[in-house]
Amino acid sequence: MHVPAVENAHNTKHAGIENEHTSALARIGSLNISSKYMFLPNFNAINYYTYDGHISLTYDNGPAPMGVSDIGIENSSGKLVPYSVNTTDVMGFLDLNSTRVFYPYDDQPNSFAVQLNSVLHNVDLFGNSSYSFWTQNVVIYSTRKHQLTFIDNVWNFSSPAFNMTPNALHGSGKLVRYVYYYDVGPTMNVSFPFELKLYLNSSLRNGNDAVYFNYSVLSGNVHRSGSYDTVFFNSSGTAKVPASFMISGYSPTMSGLLYDSEMAITGPGGGSNVDVYSINGTMGLYLYNSTLSSFQAVRSAYDAGVDTGETSYGVDVGWVGHTAVLQAGPSLVYGLWNVSNAMEILSGKVPDQSYVFVSPGAQFSNSTASWAPVNGSAFRFLLPEGAYSIAIFKNLYEPEYIDDISDTVDGIQTAKTGRIYAPIFISNSSDAAYYSIKGNGTTANPFIISLNQNISIIPAFGVLNDFLFPAFSGITILDTAFHLDIENVSSFQITYGQQYRSELSNRGLSNTNWMGIVLYGTSNVSIVNSPNITGWFPETMKGFIVANLMIWNSSNDLIAGNVFYSLHLYSGDLQPPYYSSIFIYGENSSDENNTVWGNYFPDQYLSENGNGTVGLFVDSSGNMIYNNAFTEYDIAYSPDFNVYTGLNATYHDSWNLSAVEPINYTIIVNGFDLKGSVVNGGYEGGNYWGSPFITAPWNETGYIQSGYDYYPLVYFVYTLSFTVHGLPAGTSWEIAADGVYYESSGSSINVTEYNFGNTTYAVFLPPGYTTDYSGYAYSFTNRTVVNIYAKHLMTYGIIFYATNYIGNETWYVDVAGSIYSSTSRELIVDLPNGTYSYSVFAPPNNYTAVSGYVTVNGSSSIVNVTFPEQLYKVVISETGLPAGSSWYVVIDGRSYYSNEGSISILLPAGHYVAQFSSVPGYKTSSQYLSFNVTGQPVQVIEKYMPTQNYDYYLGAGIVIGAMITAFVFYIDRRRS
Repeated sequence: MHVPAVENAHNTKHAGIENEHTSALARIGSLNISSKYMFLPNFNAINYYTYDGHISLTYDNGPAPMGVSDIGIENSSGKLVPYSVNTTDVMGFLDLNSTRVFYPYDDQPNSFAVQLNSVLHNVDLFGNSSYSFWTQNVVIYSTRKHQLTFIDNVWNFSSPAFNMTPNALHGSGKLVRYVYYYDVGPTMNVSFPFELKLYLNSSLRNGNDAVYFNYSVLSGNVHRSGSYDTVFFNSSGTAKVPASFMISGYSPTMSGLLYDSEMAITGPGGGSNVDVYSINGTMGLYLYNSTLSSFQAVRSAYDAGVDTGETSYGVDVGWVGHTAVLQAGPSLVYGLWNVSNAMEILSGKVPDQSYVFVSPGAQFSNSTASWAPVNGSAFRFLLPEGAYSIAIFKNLYEPEYIDDISDTVDGIQTAKTGRIYAPIFISNSSDAAYYSIKGNGTTANPFIISLNQNISIIPAFGVLNDFLFPAFSGITILDTAFHLDIENVSSFQITYGQQYRSELSNRGLSNTNWMGIVLYGTSNVSIVNSPNITGWFPETMKGFIVANLMIWNSSNDLIAGNVFYSLHLYSGDLQPPYYSSIFIYGENSSDENNTVWGNYFPDQYLSENGNGTVGLFVDSSGNMIYNNAFTEYDIAYSPDFNVYTGLNATYHDSWNLSAVEPINYTIIVNGFDLKGSVVNGGYEGGNYWGSPFITAPWNETGYIQSGYDYYPLVYFVYTLSFTVHGLPAGTSWEIAADGVYYESSGSSINVTEYNFGNTTYAVFLPPGYTTDYSGYAYSFTNRTVVNIYAKHLMTYGIIFYATNYIGNETWYVDVAGSIYSSTSRELIVDLPNGTYSYSVFAPPNNYTAVSGYVTVNGSSSIVNVTFPEQLYKVVISETGLPAGSSWYVVIDGRSYYSNEGSISILLPAGHYVAQFSSVPGYKTSSQYLSFNVTGQPVQVIEKYMPTQNYDYYLGAGIVIGAMITAFVFYIDRRRS
């Protein structure tokens, strides 16, 4: 009989508790502490009460803290019933023969944590023994360095606020005021296989509660043990009996989390995840029995913790007796001994390059399925008896779904489609050859992968942990040295499943994302000509450095001719500098020799939090970075420290060629000819930095802390042509381009822009016509054409009737983007159905404007207009600008534009302030001028003066962008 891991519990979350948790997370987010020292509670899974008289699990599927836990629930005659246990000592045991892990989105991609966590109950503080604290004895193990480091944490579980007062406890470590306590223990070299025992021991010391964090490590013939920290609680010296570690299935702690003990494989801190590709070991969880004076295995067990925030994915937990068996497989959450009655073996074979997902139940479900890593083509999973379904995903072939499987499964080779719908993972030449259209990986004949398609990944891969760390990247290339070119990469779009919708919505995040690219330990990889590399990360990943393209400990790679769009507009998005478009990391002592050339970083926006974007984050040496285009809000950043160790570092990168070179100057990288200018200038040198007025040497106003661009690229002027289709000949129409209005009765309007024009524009057509063509015009070459297509609509005559009109005076109506005039009481405008705002203006010395709304609904109508007060002419003039320069002035919240020397407007009597625009290359003598209108015409004059200084971040009128559809420079593979 198979007892469900989670019954249909109706968990109740109290709003007050959720608010307290939000406050606790906000305090944590404000800390300047490395995430690797903080092992978070599972704040996002607060089960305040129960099902059928007992608590329920906080995880219902992986990623989860996979291992062994005792939550105080056991199977009694096919029914789950609660129990409670108290003990002064908890031990976790791990016998690990081998494991292979990789996760790119934390600061230790080849590391995982082992956590022994338990809730200490009835802790005495100041003579009150009603407190509960969550104690964590943790090791982080690096499979790359074969090093093991001890860390402990203590959190206050006595209330939903998780508030750790400064006088609550002390130990050898650090108490972070109002948040938590931690200590970093010893680091030791430990190779596979090894045995690890972690202990939590509760005792009394001089009348104060105390917890000892002890360990034992056996590797080969070397045995090491000890206690690396003791935490003393402020019991005022009056505690009579030691606090106990409590396990209870009846009710949760006052924090909303559970009384349990757990031993788990997780990500290395900060709420992170780790993907486990292979693991071979056993694990146990033991409580001290004072009657028997020995440790005894826990009474019942589940295969995942409940209070731990960090997770793992790809760990399959079986059991023999009271010992858990760890191997690669699906991270499904279920009961082990004394919860599930028996275990079964699910085995089979699948085609190479396949992903396997296992779903509980007789029909496969993306929302409950779990990834099961397969090493080779054969698999063998240990699962509780029950019904399961399986999915086999192999790119270029149809997915295969096998429902209600038997004990043995053999996948078939389905029909070939050529479609990419799953992440691409390349760790050997066979993987590369599978996806390549040609090549064998040599210098002369590289593997070539061309992804010239819009890629949508199936929802099964849209896996997030409780802190929204994604389980998968779009493309991962791991530890390769052969030559590999990847062309035309569009970021892999993923739509998250229904199980994540509420959490994403609560955090202001979209259900849709784009999966990133990871190069780790690679050489000779080229990512080229990709028009849309993008994606967002959640703010819950703050403290970890992530990017849309991550390049870790890699050399001789080429990133060329790509467009990177950042996504960080909203408060729920991870903000710079934690998030960037490209992140390059390497050891300070080594030169990576990567080349970043001809890429566009077109972001123009500040986020809700006022942050710009880091387009390129460089934390390594020996890279050549030139002929890229950044905007004023999408910058390059290279600090003077190692972002992972915090140690000082001086990086040596080249941000320009060694000299200014002609436009046809060519260097060859990975077989690609690199030549030309990203801004169509007349020379090659450094990078374009978002302004035509940058002067050498340039270091991004200090953001590049080691090195300069000595030959920055400059600007030129070009014409952008807007062409309308579908209007009758001679019809007047308008556009607003970067805030300046242009009108024409011909088919085209030409606008003069600086190079790299990411021009914001809006189209205004006469009534009866509409268009969807407004937004951004990406261009960089002269005479780039933006086509606008007009649609004709049925119109109705709307009569504007001036009730107090004075004869022979011209008055005007501004409606639906056009201005109409009349010298009589009536003015007729033809409008299609819809609701329109309108403004009515009178001539000088007559009446001020009135405004309102008119709704057109299938017939003509009359709008009565009454002019309320007298107007006076105000002439705003400028001096000092070249003839034809565009400028504008803001008065009373309204902008007035001109490319002539003066602007005439009508204003009623009153006091006004004129705010004058900045103009590239010129500054105003006084940006603000005040004046009074008192019944006579008024003249206001502003003087512009030339300047060579340019305010990098506030220069008005310079809008920088990127070209998607074509390049003026080019990348050619040189052929013999």
